[in-house]
Amino acid sequence: DVFLGGLGYTGEGVLRRTAADRGSWVIPARREEILAILRELGAVHNHEVRLRRRSGGFFDGLISVVPLRVGGEDCLLGQVADTSARRRAEQASRESQRMLTTLMSNLPGMAYQCCLDPEWTMLFVSEGCRELTGYEPADLVGNRRLSYGSLILEGDREAVVAGVREAVAEGQPYRIGYRIRHAGG
Repeated sequence: DVFLGGLGYTGEGVLRRTAADRGSWVIPARREEILAILRELGAVHNHEVRLRRRSGGFFDGLISVVPLRVGGEDCLLGQVADTSARRRAEQASRESQRMLTTLMSNLPGMAYQCCLDPEWTMLFVSEGCRELTGYEPADLVGNRRLSYGSLILEGDREAVVAGVREAVAEGQPYRIGYRIRHAGG
């Protein structure tokens, strides 16, 4: 129960009082938007809101509201799911991705993640791809323009595949030297 638990109110503190009466809307105009959607569509499902707790702090949530009659009186049944933890996790994920992208773009050479298929289908390719191969990273991801496997010189392919498969099977790191064909020839 958001009002009794999440917002910090007692049962008496919420009976016959709206969230607007309690000052629970961080952005009061958002309440009007939610009510306009309710009037237009007859119900509100999972719209983002920011609500103020009794303590003064706030949280982000998804609100759903449907009209109903209780004892002959028109009422609204509302539910708010607290999404603050999810938002924090999404922000942390974006920050982690930003840091990884920064790291990968500053590594010498090319970092990649690929499938062990004959084409070496790339799942991720760092910006170093451009300097090493002459191709844009996006050209190789998912074999969009060409496969990384096609860049490995014919005479080196068999040894590369064998060396990688052996290291993967043993769960060991590996270092293999091989030649690739640069976009410039």
